[in-house]
Amino acid sequence: MRDDNDPMEARILLVEDNPDHAYLIEQVILAAPEKYQVVWKKNFVSAAESLQNNQYSLILLDLSLPDCEAGKTLLNFQQICYTPIIVLTSLDDQELALNSIQMGAEDFYYKSELTEGHHFAKSIRFSLERAEWKRKVREQNVKLQNYTIELERSNRDLESYAFIASHDLQEPLRKIIGFSQILVEDCSEKLGPEDLENLEIISKAASRMQRLIDDLLEYSRVDKGNLKISKIEIHKLVDVALQQLSFAIDNQKAQINVAFDFDSIYSEYSMVLRIFQNLLSNALKFHHADTSPIIHISGEEQKERWMFTVKDNGIGINPEYFDKVFTIFQRLHSREEYEGTGVGLAICQRILERLGGSISLESEVGQGAQFKFEIPKPMQEL
Repeated sequence: MRDDNDPMEARILLVEDNPDHAYLIEQVILAAPEKYQVVWKKNFVSAAESLQNNQYSLILLDLSLPDCEAGKTLLNFQQICYTPIIVLTSLDDQELALNSIQMGAEDFYYKSELTEGHHFAKSIRFSLERAEWKRKVREQNVKLQNYTIELERSNRDLESYAFIASHDLQEPLRKIIGFSQILVEDCSEKLGPEDLENLEIISKAASRMQRLIDDLLEYSRVDKGNLKISKIEIHKLVDVALQQLSFAIDNQKAQINVAFDFDSIYSEYSMVLRIFQNLLSNALKFHHADTSPIIHISGEEQKERWMFTVKDNGIGINPEYFDKVFTIFQRLHSREEYEGTGVGLAICQRILERLGGSISLESEVGQGAQFKFEIPKPMQEL
């Protein structure tokens, strides 16, 4: 037998009060192709002390120890360690074997069967493999629990920010905009051209900040609350989105073509409406100065999803920046060229992730853009 302090990776604690049985068991183990270290202890007390000071890969446990109450040997060891246990006994008791397995033992062996050493060696190897698998699962569960705790903390922080954004930050911006307008209306005759221009810059900057806060607040709320899935008449929903953008459509003389091969879908109405609003707004915004926007909206029903496409004849996007356009606050153009907060497409992507769908982009510079997105069907619709 080896001493407790001998270094070796696969350490087996043999708890057996009979020296002859212990010797036989050790010889069977040492004859195995795998290399194991066997540490022998004669009773529960000495085994428990060894477990406190050493780590073992496996315990081979005789159920009949002199210092353990009959029937509680296995339980006593389970209360002091998580090491996998193979139970050994001289008793020919099928019920005892079954009870040991039900209580969590990895395996059960009659000492009379140890002459078939290759079977016993396999049982040890399989028990060690299962133990390693369980250890990895426990580690992953701990990581997952830590990740969940961190995610919950981040969500609480985001909710705190959302409260601040909707109250503390909005109020001073409203005052800045309001007082700027009052100064322009009431004091325009007393102010010079440069003063009026500065007031206009202040008002526009405050309004831009207010839109940015509103968009960021909407982005943060996408994952909040329960989804309210309902039947949506898709043509009516798109009509609502177009009506909300009617000023830009009329002003730019945009041509809108709509074609769906289905009448309705089942999803979250407000989220789907926001997707169309954001994509159509971008299609109207990013167009050639000398060309009226032409926008094609289409949809196709598939077995497990609805596929949508919003295609335009605008300025297009370099494929190098496809990922960037879906990142919050990422802009490809200056505010002087095109207005916006850089949040719209990020909101679309986040909404579709919440719905279990996805969004993609096809485009070339100067050749327009084509956004494709899919919304999965609820299980009851499949």
